[in-house]
Amino acid sequence: MRLVFGLGTRAVDRVGSDYPRMIPLSHPRLRPEVTADQIKKYSQKKVDVINLKKGGLETIDFRSLCLKIDHPDLFYAVSVQKDGHLAPPMFKTQDFKEGELCVTFDNQLSKTNFVSLVKKVLSRVERAYGRPIDMEFAWDGDKLYLLQCRPLSTRKEMENVTIPGDIPGERILFKAKGGLSNSILRDLEYIVYVDPKAYDMIPTFDEKMKIARVVNLINKNLADKSYALMGPGRWGSNDINLGVHVTYADINKTKLLVEIAFAKEGYTPEVSYGTHFFQDLVEADIVMIPLFPDNPDTVFNEEFLLNADNILKKIVPEVRDSEKVVRVIHVPSIQSGWYLQVYLDGHGQRGLGFFGAT
Repeated sequence: MRLVFGLGTRAVDRVGSDYPRMIPLSHPRLRPEVTADQIKKYSQKKVDVINLKKGGLETIDFRSLCLKIDHPDLFYAVSVQKDGHLAPPMFKTQDFKEGELCVTFDNQLSKTNFVSLVKKVLSRVERAYGRPIDMEFAWDGDKLYLLQCRPLSTRKEMENVTIPGDIPGERILFKAKGGLSNSILRDLEYIVYVDPKAYDMIPTFDEKMKIARVVNLINKNLADKSYALMGPGRWGSNDINLGVHVTYADINKTKLLVEIAFAKEGYTPEVSYGTHFFQDLVEADIVMIPLFPDNPDTVFNEEFLLNADNILKKIVPEVRDSEKVVRVIHVPSIQSGWYLQVYLDGHGQRGLGFFGAT
């Protein structure tokens, strides 16, 4: 379950360096972060609200909002850091202006019937649909409001995937670990590569938005081909500094979507389960994987992607001045007739992309 303070847009959209609280309903108080700094880093920092005076949607800083309002339900949403210790407030009358606030929902999970009620409603709706569902809701005071639900799309996975173990190093494009599902993608003919380092150096908003338009044109012109799309950070992020700001329609013909996360960029791929973007990918049977080049368990043949012939102008003749950022590679032309083969083992959380025959 993805839980946010304010409007739910920040739960279902991919937004900047902001994070919802991820809650496993079976163990709602369990979270991967351990230290106070980790919890703060992967917490919600902005809130989407409706400005009733202006009649429009606004995004405001969570901490500044807390200083402006005196709302007893903040007791359920926040934890307070004081003297290096982060903990939920003990009393509703506590002064939240003392100490640094962080959205954790710890009291919401431990001091209300919220989780049990969500589980009960989810179970009943699933029985009515006869299958797992995606549910959006709002919680106000002590009431749960069901806003919408739809059948949850799931990708039909293979039971087991065996990763080939005899591939020479020069034929490997990447080895991945973590965030994988069982999949085999055969004979990908093209690779579209948005160079993360070159993208990061683009100075203006308009120029970065141009890259999204280039990706859209490539997607249209390769609609009847099989291709992998690789690029920086979060595909579809609303923050163009963290990823190419594409919509689902801009990438819906790709077979494989790779999110490349260099450690020095300070980026961590967001867990996208539950977002509308992720659901669209699942429904289209598009495989999505994260790649951490700086991880010692990862292999990433960046040299191949940067030095292979770039046929961007051939695929999209109308595009100018984007070749340093966007590269289109016709794999068989470079690899003696071989194609890109991708094997992902969800059980062992290992992935391999290599050049070879089917």
